[in-house]
Amino acid sequence: MSRPKARGRSQAKPHAAGAKTRTKAPSGARAAVFALILALLPILFFVLLEIGLRIGRYGVDTSLVLEIKEQGVHAYVLNADVARRYFAPQMRAILPSPGFRTFAVQKPRGSVRVFTLGESTTAGFPFHVNASFSGFLEDELRAAYPERNVEVINCGMSAVNSFTVLDFVNQLVRYEPDLLIVYLGHNEFYGALGVGSASRAAGSRALTLLQVKLARLRTYQLVSDTLFRTRRSLSSGGTGRTLMASMVREKRIRLEDPIHRRAERIFRANLGAMLDAAEEHRVPIILSTLTSNLRDLPPFDSAHRDGLPDAARTRQEGIVARA
Repeated sequence: MSRPKARGRSQAKPHAAGAKTRTKAPSGARAAVFALILALLPILFFVLLEIGLRIGRYGVDTSLVLEIKEQGVHAYVLNADVARRYFAPQMRAILPSPGFRTFAVQKPRGSVRVFTLGESTTAGFPFHVNASFSGFLEDELRAAYPERNVEVINCGMSAVNSFTVLDFVNQLVRYEPDLLIVYLGHNEFYGALGVGSASRAAGSRALTLLQVKLARLRTYQLVSDTLFRTRRSLSSGGTGRTLMASMVREKRIRLEDPIHRRAERIFRANLGAMLDAAEEHRVPIILSTLTSNLRDLPPFDSAHRDGLPDAARTRQEGIVARA
């Protein structure tokens, strides 16, 4: 006699003890979207931070040229804060300036606009605007072409090198120049971002150029200022030394040293990039040959070449002592 089946009892087989419930894996498209969102979150954070810093007026605009309103007329002026893009915060008290020359937003028809670029020699040190070659050139051009409106705008700045001048060239080609005159080469080791400078950037030339671009951001200024305040007790900048004295880091640089060859490669590459920028915007450019008088300027230090015999070393030291 068969037993009747129990009512309400499930016919499904029970799960094995400890078995895990499987979850459906996301599709390939959904996984790609999630990965993209995760990748964009840091970028979105820094974009919002940059916008917030600008709205809150943190930091300064480090563009070379600013537009101002002067006596009801819009004009361009060279920015005194541009040096913050190239120098460390501890040198802020002695930062140089490219001057305060203004020029017209709307370039008058038939006028001549020349930008001169370089280091302290171009700026006119130690006489500045009263004895710079830019001022003499402007006087000569106005005398030769009295019917023309001539502007020779001096963008020279002390303690910089070809990294700064290249950045200036890339900005100035947008302001309708008729000619760029570049006179530099003295500060490739110790100018801002130079290979022997206390203000040098770490890494390759490409990383240094990237740093120059990032320095325009207020986020970069925030990080830089924060690091400076953290290390202020260890900073030796602004202790009464001149700007160039504060810039020196590597004193012993010989002709055969790798750091010397690196400076040569960087200088050549930066000059080439200036020529490329000028050609792209169809702006004539002059690269001037340097005049250098080192008769009364001894080197920071003296060093014998590697492998020099002791007798030759003694003889050379005796000659130097007698001189």
